[in-house]
Amino acid sequence: MSLNPPRKSEDDKWPEHWPDWVKNACDEMDAIEQRFPLTLLNGTPQWVDKMGLRIIQYMNPTTTMQYGVSGPSFLGSLAGHFTWLIQSDDGLNALIKRYLEASEKCDAELREKLSEADYQKLVERIEKYGIVEEVERMSRSLYRVILRKTKTLKKCFETVKAQSLTDQADFFEGYAQALKKPPLDETGALVLEKSTGISQIYLVMVLNWKFVSKLTSAAKCYTWLCSIFGEKIVRNEARVQTMCQAFKVKFSRRKRHQRKRKKKYKR
Repeated sequence: MSLNPPRKSEDDKWPEHWPDWVKNACDEMDAIEQRFPLTLLNGTPQWVDKMGLRIIQYMNPTTTMQYGVSGPSFLGSLAGHFTWLIQSDDGLNALIKRYLEASEKCDAELREKLSEADYQKLVERIEKYGIVEEVERMSRSLYRVILRKTKTLKKCFETVKAQSLTDQADFFEGYAQALKKPPLDETGALVLEKSTGISQIYLVMVLNWKFVSKLTSAAKCYTWLCSIFGEKIVRNEARVQTMCQAFKVKFSRRKRHQRKRKKKYKR
């Protein structure tokens, strides 16, 4: 999970007025994740990258900050949000626990509703579209990022002690503000998402992007999402239609069946 601001271009640079020790720390984070990657996963459509980026923005308020703030304050905010994410009772561990519980509940409900043959077909479809592999790949990537960023941010805390009192004040002010404005509340809901449940929908679509790409329309996508979340979360077809248009989701083209023309026989 990226904790750095969105990259505007390949040659995007940190502001010149930021102290060197701040830019060096940010460069080290860039080396870990290349800031916000221009592509979320290799080989995915553009709408998947944009949707994944939106999830990350919901997860980390610092990503919406502009470069106009002081460098130490910006770096402190990054450190604060990362600290909250890995140490808070409502952070990453709670999020993973909720995900596992929801997965187990969903699996149990499917086993109860479906016959053994239908359940096996569902498992085969999941394997076919690589959903399990996508989840495992993202999990491994996240774990590596956490280890490397923990080491980098620990170095930041050591470095800031050697800076001026003004830089120290800015850094720890940004750090404190980030801790006071966590991305998740105690229920696990994302504070920044514009409408309840939208990030869950984004996440499911990102993880199942191969399946979504096989659908023929936003209406089909709406029906599929309702089968997972129910109409209460998905709301209505118009909402899904607007969402798909905003992210420019490309669906599979409908196959048109051409009518065979009857041959005219000469009398």
